[in-house]
Amino acid sequence: MTNALTALWLVPLCAALLAARITDRARARLVALVGAGIAFALAVALFVMGVGSGFESVELVATPVVAGFQYHVGIDGLSWVLLPVTAALAFGALLAAPRAGLDGRAAARVLVTDAGLLGCLVALDLGLLTVSWVAALVPVALSVRRGQDRVLAAVIDLAVGGSTALLVAATVALGVHGAQAGLAAPLDLAAHAAIAQSQPAPTWVGVLVLLAALLRMGVFPLHAWVPLAVERGPVHLVVVAVMTPIGSFLLARLALPLFPEVVERAAPLLLGLGVVTALYGALLAVGQHDLRRLLGFVLVSQSGFVLAGIASLNEPSVAGSLLQAAAVSVASSGLVLLAAAIEARAATVDMRRLGGIVRQAPFMASLFLVFALAAVGFPGTVLFVSEDLLVQGLLQGHAAVAATLLVVTAVNGVTLVRAYKRTFLGPSTRHAADLRGFEDLLPRERWVAVTVLVTLLAGGFAAAPLLAVRQGVLSALRPAPSHTPDETAPHPSPPEQPEP
Repeated sequence: MTNALTALWLVPLCAALLAARITDRARARLVALVGAGIAFALAVALFVMGVGSGFESVELVATPVVAGFQYHVGIDGLSWVLLPVTAALAFGALLAAPRAGLDGRAAARVLVTDAGLLGCLVALDLGLLTVSWVAALVPVALSVRRGQDRVLAAVIDLAVGGSTALLVAATVALGVHGAQAGLAAPLDLAAHAAIAQSQPAPTWVGVLVLLAALLRMGVFPLHAWVPLAVERGPVHLVVVAVMTPIGSFLLARLALPLFPEVVERAAPLLLGLGVVTALYGALLAVGQHDLRRLLGFVLVSQSGFVLAGIASLNEPSVAGSLLQAAAVSVASSGLVLLAAAIEARAATVDMRRLGGIVRQAPFMASLFLVFALAAVGFPGTVLFVSEDLLVQGLLQGHAAVAATLLVVTAVNGVTLVRAYKRTFLGPSTRHAADLRGFEDLLPRERWVAVTVLVTLLAGGFAAAPLLAVRQGVLSALRPAPSHTPDETAPHPSPPEQPEP
């Protein structure tokens, strides 16, 4: 297991170093695909092992290295599902994204982002998590800086720099707090969770963690970078770096177990922000003409949906939110990849210049409609299961919020179906370019799109394995015992209370 969790992030990192040195585009892409494919296969193998073991948490501890920083990794209910989803997004982006601009260096940036995200998901040491977090964000900033879009570069720099600075500052503060509390490994997450009630960290540190997560999620008013990145960013990086729900994961991994009182006090504000973000993103998506920008605002709206569920602080809603975040990343990635395929063929995603594409690309049109319906929780898809869990939890004390979010879901559904109609149905508009040569999906694009479709449907009809996220929620909502209680807990732990 140790070797598998190490190879999970090390293989794509090594493949990135190799691909960056290859000048031939075809060979560089092949190396990148092999590296991302191996990581995806390992993630799927770990998920299958989790099914066989009942998704029990597994912790692997290495010897501390410097100042409490250690190679401490593990896998639990929070990461069983996200690992294969994250690895699949990287592999699918490299395989299906338009080849223009995807040279060895661009492929290497995708792989480094993939390695960083996978490192975040398995890290149980705050130092390792922070290093992985930074590694997952830097390639995005470097990529947009190479382009000519100064607005996009400035916005991405603010988002990347802000979230990185916030998390690094929180890590340093938690390390100091852990050392003062007598922890043998001051950055160990399990040790911090064990003393969260008796020796809580300063409130302002929890605020830093919350802000870092909210910025990464794209929650209003920290949302501006998300629609801009989806609209103008390189699609192979956008699918991996923006779609992966690492922001909501940070809330569950750090904020809930380490700062329960901070989260509880901030819950009403977070709930309000979630509702405002969901409404704001949905309403702004209605008026968009650019298909990719429209999808960016729908993604912002879904982030508000997820935040509202987490802020309710009850098990069904939080579990549904985390499952919703993973499912939205799959459906949204499928839609963005199809939008990129349209742009590569028509040289635009302005829906005013499109129309009638269904005649030349019926398979693409059918998949877009299915992905659009899946993104808003159509019955039979995994988002229907996650939204059901989320709404059930919100109804336990937040019925008005649940009703508002259901209205938001309806608005997003209308927006996406309208976008499908404008893009694929009807006659070409008088402004449209000549689309007679428009081609349907290529074989490699079809493989990725069909895989996304199967994932969305399999999660809806056989959702039991995906509900393993509940175990991760339980671990996050309840203080977990340290893996080295004699060394890390300066005071004896209170006796366990029997569960109701």
